[in-house]
Amino acid sequence: GGFDNNAVATANILDTNIQDVGGKPYYYLSVLTRTADGDEGGKHQLITATVNGGKLYICKAQAGDKRWFKGANKFVEKAATSFSVA
Repeated sequence: GGFDNNAVATANILDTNIQDVGGKPYYYLSVLTRTADGDEGGKHQLITATVNGGKLYICKAQAGDKRWFKGANKFVEKAATSFSVA
């Protein structure tokens, strides 16, 4: 994973969104990555980010492509959208 050679073959941004929550902008990003080895057909990654007090806070939730279409998307989406910074 990470920045290893041949770790990620492609990364596609599927969706982006910005919402104001409690006076703070929250940035939502949906990414589908495909690994060079074809593991699970790729991974759906939902990233939520905001800045508070000059610090960046990020939540990343993910599921493999096969599990995503078997219902894991509901749990991953719930985790990503429930993220908040006090």
